[in-house]
Amino acid sequence: MDDNQEGEGNQLPDVVISDIMSRLRAKTIGLLRMESSIIVSLTTSQYFIQKHLLFAKGDINQYGLLIFCEYEYDLSDSIESSYRGSDSSEEATAGAANKEIHRFSLNSFLDRDISCFMTEDPFPEEPWVLVGNANGIFCLHCNDGRLILWNPTTTRVKRTSSWNDLVGLPIRSYNTSCGFGFGEHMNEYFGMVLYNVSDFEFLALIYRATTNSWRLVASFRDLNGLVEERMVPQNFDIVFVADKFHWTVSSVETVEMIENLYIVSFDPETEMYRRLEKPREHSRFVYLGSMGTCLSLCCLNEDLGTWEIWMWEDDTWNIAFKLANTNMRGFSSMCRLPDGQLLLGCELGVVCCNLNDDTYRVVEYPEEIARRVLIQSEFYLETMVSPAELELVAGA
Repeated sequence: MDDNQEGEGNQLPDVVISDIMSRLRAKTIGLLRMESSIIVSLTTSQYFIQKHLLFAKGDINQYGLLIFCEYEYDLSDSIESSYRGSDSSEEATAGAANKEIHRFSLNSFLDRDISCFMTEDPFPEEPWVLVGNANGIFCLHCNDGRLILWNPTTTRVKRTSSWNDLVGLPIRSYNTSCGFGFGEHMNEYFGMVLYNVSDFEFLALIYRATTNSWRLVASFRDLNGLVEERMVPQNFDIVFVADKFHWTVSSVETVEMIENLYIVSFDPETEMYRRLEKPREHSRFVYLGSMGTCLSLCCLNEDLGTWEIWMWEDDTWNIAFKLANTNMRGFSSMCRLPDGQLLLGCELGVVCCNLNDDTYRVVEYPEEIARRVLIQSEFYLETMVSPAELELVAGA
């Protein structure tokens, strides 16, 4: 579009252009913005960004896959050291870790078309761990207690203040669990940190985008009274779905047995929490995640030799799919596509579950990724949501 065009008869109404643009991929909109100031003015309002997000949720072409990998330099393995591109013996002997981010269009990945394969520069430079993503915004937790909010589609970044400013305690990865998500009913972005102060004593800290600040939930010191015996978090993942944070706890002596596992559901708005039931016939828990607006649970049925995916709907667990392959390991993410297909990211690749005929297939990672140490794969939406304006979105 030429900005110098004159004459109303040669131009479409702004409302028509905006409607057309809202149905395009975010990357396409980004390219068009570079060509026309008119497009910039029409596509930067919060109304447009939210309208585009709404269409993106129903369009599989606007889903992406980010794979976070890590490898360690090792001088004893000259082949791997050469492949990894390290020529620094000082860095190698220090055992320094290097992270990579690989990005795909989800459709291209599932079709095994890796011509669009992209390797992102390591980001950010400071040490971080992946927390999760919501509406195209990824949340990374830094060692100093800050959150980094990042949209890989637009490359926009925002850093929050440190939650540790409130408590002043030493931060360690083994005593800190994190979660991030968007509450549909509250129209709010939330972050959460569960900090293990000492044996069975926990602090919960909540980040809200509307205030761009942290607060300490003083009434949520530990899990005593929630279950029959003293419990500790079973893993480091906190899942935000259906406007609540969820995580698992287990007694110290029997961490791996599902009979002694409990799921905690915490409402950041009311600061109330409760224990959820779980499928009792299973013997071993694997992964807690989300499928659309439902909490999901992936666990191994050792009696039947199957992985089973359960979804929490209407205060009860309903089985969604069975995978007759017990060799799968390392589940890291779940996703329900607009067509109802269920996707699971694991150490082998992406598992695609077809609910219509109860079949599944595994799309393996490209060799460039398979040779790395996989950290986590994440399904996400390619959106125009800006991390720097989350408080505007939430407060709208």
